[in-house]
Formats: sequence, C-alpha cells, structure tokens
Amino acid sequence: VQEKLKINKISLDIIDETNEAYVSCHPSMLSQGILNLINNSCDAILALDTKWIKLHITREADGVVKLAVIDSGLGITENKLDKLFTPFFTTKQNIGGTGLGLSLTKKIVENCGGTLQYIKESKNTCFVMTLLEVTTNSAASSHAKSIYFNNENYDELAEKLFNNKKILMIEDEIELAEMYAVRFSEWGAEVKCVAEFDEALTYIMDLSNSIDLVITDICIINGTGIDLLRELKVLRPRLPAVVMTGSVAPNLELLFDLGAANVLEKPFVFEKLVIASLNALLPSQYKWKRSVPRAHYKNKILIEFNNKNYNVSIDNIGLGGMFIATEGEDFKVGDEISFDFNVEVEANRFVKITGRAVIRWIRFKQKEQLPPGIGVEFSFISKKSRRAILNIVNSKKSSTYIPISA
Repeated sequence: VQEKLKINKISLDIIDETNEAYVSCHPSMLSQGILNLINNSCDAILALDTKWIKLHITREADGVVKLAVIDSGLGITENKLDKLFTPFFTTKQNIGGTGLGLSLTKKIVENCGGTLQYIKESKNTCFVMTLLEVTTNSAASSHAKSIYFNNENYDELAEKLFNNKKILMIEDEIELAEMYAVRFSEWGAEVKCVAEFDEALTYIMDLSNSIDLVITDICIINGTGIDLLRELKVLRPRLPAVVMTGSVAPNLELLFDLGAANVLEKPFVFEKLVIASLNALLPSQYKWKRSVPRAHYKNKILIEFNNKNYNVSIDNIGLGGMFIATEGEDFKVGDEISFDFNVEVEANRFVKITGRAVIRWIRFKQKEQLPPGIGVEFSFISKKSRRAILNIVNSKKSSTYIPISA
C-alpha cells in the first residue's frame, strides 16, 4: 500500500485523537481490514486531481473507538449502496477487483465485535469502523490470541496440532497470506508463503521440504489450485490440503475427489480457516472415513437444509461423521446441513447434539440391504457433543465395523 500511495502521489494523514486506545481485535486482522479500506480508497481516487486519504481515530463516550477512513472522492452513487458489502460486487470494473475487500473487511470487524458502516451523509467517501474499547493492552492481546468459533474456544487444540507443523500456503494476495502466517505462527506453526504455481510445485517436489498441511487458493499465479491438487495427489498423496475459492459455484465434488480435506468459499473469517485446518490435521483416529470403525446407532434426527426441515434417521455414527438414512434427491455432494438430535446419557437424562456437517457421498437408492441416504462429515460440533458421540461409539464396540461397501 505504501508503494501504491507513493507512485500515485496520494497523501495519507493519520489523525489520532485518542492518544492511546486498545480495542478487542487481533492486530493483524485489524490491520488487514484497515489496509483493505485504504487500498479501496487508492483505487477510487486514482483519476482525481486532488488525491488524499485520512485515517481519523476517535474515542466515543459510550466505550467505543471509531476509526474512519476518508478519501477525496465524492462518495458512492446511490444505486450501488445496497450491494456495497455483498461478496463479489465491485465498483472497480476499469482496474479489476474481486469484490471481496469490503465484505471481508466487514466480516473482520464484526468478528471483533464491531461494525463497519458507509457514511453516505459525508461530503467525501467515508467508511467507519466502530470497535469496543478495552482497558489494557494485555486484555486486548489476550482476547486477540484466542480462537473462538460458535462460542467454542479452540486455543488448546490449536496449540497441540499447529505446534511445529510446517504449512505451505499458496495465495497470490501476499499481504493476506502473510497475515494468516502470523496468526498460525502464534501456535508454533512454520508457514511458507508462495504466490506462484511453479514455485509451489518445486517446493512440493523437493522431498527434503517437510510439509504437514497445504492451504491453497484456487486462483494462483501461472496455474490453478485444481492443477496443484492433481500434482499433490501424485507427489504427496497423504498430504492434507485446504482449498480457498472465490468462485461463485465451485466444483466441490471435483475438489473433494482430488483430495481436498476442506473447501472454504470466500469471503470467510480467519476462524473458519483455523477450524478447516484443524480438521485436516486431526489424527486419523478422530476422522470419519467410510471404511473405519464406527457404531451402528439408530436414532431420530432433525436436519435443516435450504430452509427446509427433514425428520429422518441416523443409521450409524462416528467421531467425525454419520450416515443418515434419507432419500437423497434434494442433496448433492458438498452441501452443508445443520442437525440436532437427543442422546440418552443416563436414564431419562438427554443431551442435545447440534452442529453442521458436509455431505461427502450419497446413496440414491437401496443397495441390497443398505438403505438410501447421505454420508456426512462434521464441519462443526461442540466438545460436549463430541464427548457424547464418543460414549456412543465406546458403548457399541462389538458392532462398530462398517464395511467399505457401505
């Protein structure tokens, strides 16, 4: 961004009226959000005679800090305001742009418990971040280094699984990749960031390079993430990969068939990347596969998909997923469902298990004695629910093997 400001002779003034303020947000994530707004301003005012950007920080009486990014532009036209924060909507037709900057920045700020607003009453183009102020730097840092998702804290698991792990990240947005690398390094991971297909392939082919996880975008310089997955399947078939994509309708079935452990559709908050990476790195005994031991288990389950509810039945279950007996016409591989069901843990005492799962395979019709249904892998499930499922599996050890033909 500094280089862009210098080359295009754009002035940047920082006006901090707080003297010193701490907010509840991770520094690198907040920096990325601010950089996104400044970068957008740069692109918007390139053709103007007067080119300036101001970063104005104020403390409000209600315990919040406001950070405004204002530029010399005259605002955004009324007909574009409704779609301003919509993913893939861009006003940069002449200079390119993914349309992810504002929507991603909004997610970053909301993930910090704040808001991002466009101030249409302003004489110049103005976006304002509103963030909760905390009293000390240590309080801000403590919250910043924690990873929360659906009110679950994943710090302990992240420290165990990421410590000393070697991650290869292929992302053509270098600043974004470096921001992710900083976050992963806080749990002890070593991250190698590359932007080009050829560089990534050379690194993978050199077997002296230890790699535990690959994180790749679909769009990379001089190639695609799909090409990389094909090479990975041959060169390092056991290496887990997480795929990031900005495609409106990615071919999920192809990506999973090529070995992707998880696919994340942009824009997403960093926490989703962490959860996807944790799932990819989990030891094999915690993963669900069609051929590994799990429990025969019959129970009613409510699943929600596309705003419709389905009252169906679980046929078997494991720590990583389950088979749900249902007609499969409404579903396709890669769809994500929400679910809940009750498990009796003691006489007349029930635990409600809720979560989300991704459909990995579908049996559309009866096959011998096997019912039609969907095989799903948990994408999110609470620790409490996971413990309850573990108890189910442990209590039915005599009948846990489901053959690969299932």
